[in-house]
Amino acid sequence: MSVRGLGRIQGCHVVAIPYPRRGHINPMMNVCTLLASEGLTITFVVTEEWLSLIGSGSGSESAPSTPNLRFRTIPNVIPLDLTGGSDFVGFFEAVSTKMEAPFDQLLDQLQPPATCIMADTFLTWAIAKGNRRNIPVALLWPMSSSMFSLHYHYHLLDAGGHLPVSFENISERKDEIITYIPGFPAIRLGDLPSIYFGKNEIKNRVLEAFSWVTKTQFILSTSFYELQPHVIDTLRGLLPIPIYPIGPSIPFMLLQDTITPPSEILDGNAVDYLKWLDCQPKNSVLYVSFGSFLSTSASQMHEIAMGLHTSGVRCLWVARDEALNLQETCGEMGLVVPWCDHS
Repeated sequence: MSVRGLGRIQGCHVVAIPYPRRGHINPMMNVCTLLASEGLTITFVVTEEWLSLIGSGSGSESAPSTPNLRFRTIPNVIPLDLTGGSDFVGFFEAVSTKMEAPFDQLLDQLQPPATCIMADTFLTWAIAKGNRRNIPVALLWPMSSSMFSLHYHYHLLDAGGHLPVSFENISERKDEIITYIPGFPAIRLGDLPSIYFGKNEIKNRVLEAFSWVTKTQFILSTSFYELQPHVIDTLRGLLPIPIYPIGPSIPFMLLQDTITPPSEILDGNAVDYLKWLDCQPKNSVLYVSFGSFLSTSASQMHEIAMGLHTSGVRCLWVARDEALNLQETCGEMGLVVPWCDHS
């Protein structure tokens, strides 16, 4: 089911509230832009700091100028974006406890009133507010369906004796194979999300969030069905609510106008990376990209590039900095393209 299909609802006012990090805000904004283009009224709620960062009203790509899409703010009750990465646990805790009250107050002020809330999966208080007000809630999961399935089935990992496990013991048990997650391929214990290991406060918040998913009306996942059909079909059979894989939530309406053919400039030369990909053997290319939350030093990036070169694995690397130097280190088996912010 496409996002455009979800848009054909007359008289609907969707209030969207993302988790306040770039990797969550951008996907939700792109979904909301598509829904607004179909005629829905969308109110996009962010903190005052984030509204200044995305440039609302400027017509920029990060805050598209769409008649049916408006922005509203709540106060900066959480750590600022520039400092949020230094205390991830504290930031997550602040989001979980301090955003609820101002969001509730904002709902009282909106005209027309909200008829649907679209919330990030980690914002359990938004689900609770919707339920108390009899407003339908849709969840947006901005990651893979496989990651959703792992979090949803955490109790099976516990019952199977694979969790909990300390950081000290994971090196000894990392090659244990887990085969009992419904619809999920076999996976090594060491390849599970790192938040599962040790006494991790974030894990408890994540698991709490997944205990709320069935209290919503439906789930949107930024995955392609064709990439993970077994996982998605299994989730559909287990969850009492619909789950819709809507595909990667990127501003493709902008990319179609600005990148034809898809290419980047590297050392003065245009690189058509789709053409390069088409020339590689099937299922042979590793995609490498780092988010904006945590920084990586130049020496760490060089070490990663050296590891890729030594492994002989073909890779497509989207890099924020030092793309040319990383390309030289990776060699002919890799293609490094500069990161371009279309989100």
